[in-house]
Amino acid sequence: MTNTARKVSGTLRHIVNPLSAATGMWRALVIAALVLLAFDAHAQPPSTNSRAEIAVLAQIVRSANDQLRQAAATGSPGLAQLNIWLQIAEQRRAAMLSLMERSPELALQNAFPREQREQLPVDVRANVEQPARLEGSLEVLGVLFDQDNGRTGVRLNLYTANEGIQLFVETLPDDYVTGTQVVVNGVRLGNWVAALHTGVTKTGGSAAGSGGLTGAVSRRALVININFSDLSTEPWTIDFAQNAIFNDQVTPWYDDASYGQLEFQADVTGWYTISASSSTCATTTFRDQAVAAARADGFEPTQYNHVVMAFPRVAACGWAGLAQVGQVGGTGPYYAWLNNAMNMRVAVHELGHNLGLLHSHSIHCSGAPLLPDVASCARAEYGDLFDVMGTSTASYHGNYKAYLQWIPDSDVISVTPDDQAVEVTLNSVESLSGPRVLRVARPDTDPQQYFTIEMREPIGIDRVLDQYPALATGVSVYLGSVRDQSIIDMAWETTTIGDAPLQMGDTFSDPNNTLTITVLGVGNGQAVVSVNYNP
Repeated sequence: MTNTARKVSGTLRHIVNPLSAATGMWRALVIAALVLLAFDAHAQPPSTNSRAEIAVLAQIVRSANDQLRQAAATGSPGLAQLNIWLQIAEQRRAAMLSLMERSPELALQNAFPREQREQLPVDVRANVEQPARLEGSLEVLGVLFDQDNGRTGVRLNLYTANEGIQLFVETLPDDYVTGTQVVVNGVRLGNWVAALHTGVTKTGGSAAGSGGLTGAVSRRALVININFSDLSTEPWTIDFAQNAIFNDQVTPWYDDASYGQLEFQADVTGWYTISASSSTCATTTFRDQAVAAARADGFEPTQYNHVVMAFPRVAACGWAGLAQVGQVGGTGPYYAWLNNAMNMRVAVHELGHNLGLLHSHSIHCSGAPLLPDVASCARAEYGDLFDVMGTSTASYHGNYKAYLQWIPDSDVISVTPDDQAVEVTLNSVESLSGPRVLRVARPDTDPQQYFTIEMREPIGIDRVLDQYPALATGVSVYLGSVRDQSIIDMAWETTTIGDAPLQMGDTFSDPNNTLTITVLGVGNGQAVVSVNYNP
């Protein structure tokens, strides 16, 4: 997948080659794209989802479409003309691949018509996408990049009977987990496929759910320390990983976060020097060779719920952690990779993906807490400062704990437009019982979105939250699906998310309907919140 992205980058570098058939508009658009995208042939895939960048990419594709339609209508060209069309098609391919990653919906809207594609010369046609129907198994990967600079934190791979394909979907439904069997209808270009969420249909296999982790649960992890044929360093000792990190930090973290419901155990083994090189980010190869080494040493990875590969810094990967997103309650094994990141925060973050969680983001808008078009607001992939699935070491926030069933359904208050107006008293997420999550359905959203309201206290592993005084006088309001959420920055006038909670006495009004949320009181580990659909 990474090599494809690099090829795209390299192709775009040559996109300004003179084309006798190219118009001034085409060349201007191409140059604008290079200025905006600033690709590096050795970089990770494009780093931001800037609307301006996406618009330029879409315009490049549309302009190339016009020229290729002329090619389709011309018939058999001469060699010189064929070479020109081939260059246009190759350059369009680079822009289309980037558009598929950044905006699958726009990629589909600007796809080249199938009937006209069939009229293109064979060599040109190979660089133009086509409709595709694929069936296979999903691998959903959560990625923790070293820096939060706008890159998407989820990767989707589709494994058919014969190949692995990278999948891009505009919206990630909650029932996408590793192992789900699906049929995908979209457009394919090389080994990349873009689809709408409505174009991905489950056919069986595992599915995300909110059951399976009820009651006391024990989960086991095998942590395999590996290094490489060209990098045989050992940045930490096995004893440090076993005791200082997993026994002394990760295990008690899960005991506290789960209210004593999850007993986490880890066996740590290695170091094993595998034959793979550290020059490329070959995570599947790393996994296969690590598993083989551990098995040869008497460990059976299939007997564990989690298998974690930990290794010295591989610069080609560009991330600190990577993990399969599993099914809630799934036995696995689910895999995770730690890239020179033998520490508690990255470990519980990646294991959170294995348990079924996505990242906890933040939304910051200009001029209001939320705008009618939320896409015009800034969204930080790991922007939640109060959740380890964001940038904290604090426990998962209340809705994610409810998703994992650590907070039972009986302690989640669900409100819909039929309720019209309600007043709810919430206990803090850190409380051991009682209502702790208020889930408010947002009208007229598909897939269904929710505002989730909760309050936090700096207690136990969440004592790190005492650096955010706004938490003590307000409630956090999240927006998203049940499994994928962003905290809304209610204090949009400031530049920090640390004061994001909605404060006592304040009212939040949804800009897209009449829904209002008001904080009536906060104190002594409780908050009183009013929800009104018809104020």
